[in-house]
Amino acid sequence: MFQLNKKSILLAAAFLLGSSPPSALAEKDTWKFAKNIEIQNEGKYQSLFLDEEVYSGAREDLGDVRIVNEKGQTVPYYMKNGYGNVSEQETVYSSEPLPGREENGNTLYDFKMIQDEKNTDIVGETLKADLPDQPFLKKTQVLGSYDGLKWEPVTEDTLYNTGEVKKDTIDLGMAMKYTYYRVKILDNAEKINLPGLSLIHSETRESFKEFSKQKTPEFTAAEKGKQTVITIENKQRLKIAKVSVNAAGNFRRTVEIEEGSGLPVSLSGEAELYRADFKDTRILNTDLTFQSPSSAGKITITISNEDNAPLDLQGITITYLVDELVFEKKSAGPYQLLYGSKNAQIPQYDIEEFRSFIEKESVSEATLGSSIKRPQKAAPKEEKQVQWFQTEWVFNTIIALISVLLIVFILQKMTKVKK
Repeated sequence: MFQLNKKSILLAAAFLLGSSPPSALAEKDTWKFAKNIEIQNEGKYQSLFLDEEVYSGAREDLGDVRIVNEKGQTVPYYMKNGYGNVSEQETVYSSEPLPGREENGNTLYDFKMIQDEKNTDIVGETLKADLPDQPFLKKTQVLGSYDGLKWEPVTEDTLYNTGEVKKDTIDLGMAMKYTYYRVKILDNAEKINLPGLSLIHSETRESFKEFSKQKTPEFTAAEKGKQTVITIENKQRLKIAKVSVNAAGNFRRTVEIEEGSGLPVSLSGEAELYRADFKDTRILNTDLTFQSPSSAGKITITISNEDNAPLDLQGITITYLVDELVFEKKSAGPYQLLYGSKNAQIPQYDIEEFRSFIEKESVSEATLGSSIKRPQKAAPKEEKQVQWFQTEWVFNTIIALISVLLIVFILQKMTKVKK
């Protein structure tokens, strides 16, 4: 049996005290920014639109946005996104061409629309003409008739085919129920022929309302060889849905659009800009509409000039989508909007389930005040690095060893007493 003295026990106790494990730090969400909400006295439900400062300071997914009341309690809300699914049902009526004729240098083309189903009205708001391949640009007059005898003026428009760009539709302005349509081509010395005509009726259903705003962004334009590169700054990370390029003169240019990361941006429609401004005719397409909104920090538009001079750029306008929050006002307030939290979880509120009922109620529009930077708690001091001998398993092992040693010590004492 080995001997255990007081010195050994004291050393073991000192080692034990120095080996206590570190305490865990509790992590708490904090919000960097706040905005006062100016509510309306009327209305149980309030709505507000997020502004550029919120998009700049909040996370991209907006999962850190909170509404709090005067007690600092969170107030449930639901968000109406600025973009949604749009379904469109289109009905196309074909036609039977009737004999045309000349009249004072003009050519008259008559068409009888064909019903798809019996006992249904023929209704449509757009005419689509079958254009010849030859290049032309002609003013037209459109007339409508219910019986093919008595004609009523409907609208005037321009049809053209340049070989590269064509306009073959005529907007009637509203849904019409004529059975017969007459297209009069004015000053038709070239004998431009219209072999066919269709009537189109479109019904658009939106799942929710779309909200948007426009602004003039910061941008730069630089010439690189035969290209003009326009870089749009989007520091607020706004959800850009459309870019409008304002340039003087007549032109036609193809374009490519990329985000700052190099990812291409898909467009709704052709990737080109064109403008033809003449005495009696103006053809214009200077809008680049994105298929999906982009909140990239930079948007780059590359314009191919070929051998032409660069565009006389007058300015850039962006259209961006905004979000609306709807919440229930249960007290006089004040209310605040908090945002700018790295760790906050995306909230889930029951009010989302009742939005269809709430939107039938009277909802008052609240407004946001200026951004307030909230004071931040000092970061906790960094703890000393835990050594191997301070780990939990070493701590438990030492406890066990000391317990064994104490038992041995007590047994030794008891043995001496018996002797």
